[in-house]
Amino acid sequence: MAAWVGATGVSFLVALTGATLAWMVSEGKTHPVGAVVAIVATLVVGSAPVLVRPESLTSSWEADRPTVTVAAVQGDVPGAGNDLVAVHEQVTENHVQATIDLAQQVRYGAVPQPDFVLWPENSTAVDPCRNAQTNSGISRAVTAIGVPVLVGAIVDGPRPDAVLNQGLVWAPDGSTKERYTKRHPVPFGEYVPFRSQLSGLKIGRLDMIPRDMIAGTRIRPLDIAGTRVVDLICFDAAFDDSVAAQVRNGGQMIAVQTSNATFTGTPQLQQQFSISRARAIETGRTVVVASTNGISGVIGPDGAVRDQLTPRTTDIAVAQVPLVEAQTPAVRYGSLIRQVLSLAGVAAVITAAARRRLPRLRRLGGWCARR
Repeated sequence: MAAWVGATGVSFLVALTGATLAWMVSEGKTHPVGAVVAIVATLVVGSAPVLVRPESLTSSWEADRPTVTVAAVQGDVPGAGNDLVAVHEQVTENHVQATIDLAQQVRYGAVPQPDFVLWPENSTAVDPCRNAQTNSGISRAVTAIGVPVLVGAIVDGPRPDAVLNQGLVWAPDGSTKERYTKRHPVPFGEYVPFRSQLSGLKIGRLDMIPRDMIAGTRIRPLDIAGTRVVDLICFDAAFDDSVAAQVRNGGQMIAVQTSNATFTGTPQLQQQFSISRARAIETGRTVVVASTNGISGVIGPDGAVRDQLTPRTTDIAVAQVPLVEAQTPAVRYGSLIRQVLSLAGVAAVITAAARRRLPRLRRLGGWCARR
């Protein structure tokens, strides 16, 4: 149902089903209205993958569409894999060398020439426009492959205590005019809310985040070699506004740049990859994921995983990606769906509260009448 009502709508249907069944059990009997609601909701949620497959919406969109070849680079993080900052120079060099190796494979005819290359978030942890070594490495990689590289970079902000998490389209001529800035930085991970109020408490861990990440505002897809690419940086994939606005503004495919190094060995890697699968179904677009050390891969518009790289390895996924123009109902009407469901949720809470309060008022009224 994600292609029809979006991630928010699916969440509502799942919650409706569970809450209704719980209500029926707590009542100790099968209420006729509740039974109907529960049965309908359960059938909709449970049978949707069988009766209303997303590919029925999107398969025809892919047919006879132009395609681009995209190469997603997973450079890996040395050591334990969970401390990227400590080895950030080697992480960048891993991505540089992997891209140079890809160029060599292209020359040998082992893989097709990509139209552009996707690097993950934090493929450079320093500003590549100001750090000579990083700039030189990226330039070597771009020159070798001969096509734009979407670099995940930490860029110095407009003031000393600010920083930007950006996707930079590094063109073969060295320009980086096309940029996307992460819209949803992680609180207490990439910026400190209420920093001035908390500074007096002398919380040592806050010193680990010396600069606050500034949120981006771009809602247009990136133009990469003539392809309109929806760029999502890590946490952005979990937010509806980051995805839908870029798709509505012409995005033809989705790129997810992420750095899951800190979460190595936890379920977060699979969780975020699953979110990317949901976004593929919701938008009817192919999603290409590049992570520093996994999970990287390619997800079709039906949510099927078409390629997945092994975590904690240096590898590259090369995919032919159809450029889709059509929009699913979830994208076209997503804002309206979210508003209606939010109002329905508020109305349900108010109604439930009123129903619980009314018997008490009646008992109180009867007691007052007897007095």
